[in-house]
Amino acid sequence: MERGNREVSDDEARAILRAIDDEATDARIAKALLVKSMKMFRDMGFDHTALGVDTANQTGALQLYESVGYKTVRTETFYRKGM
Repeated sequence: MERGNREVSDDEARAILRAIDDEATDARIAKALLVKSMKMFRDMGFDHTALGVDTANQTGALQLYESVGYKTVRTETFYRKGM
């Protein structure tokens, strides 16, 4: 099921954080947005949330997610080849 730009299932909500204006990338803003979305999903009746992150990025996203309680449950490998 899809609600707005959020992909959801009966028992799971997936939050997708996109890049914010460069001047608004303060970690406190990102954390506040993440916590707010988690509360919103809980209020909607979801049991848990899930998200994906590129662990190679240097933005601190992984540390942010871990700081609010997210745990790694699966890892994926992607391959790319220039043509």
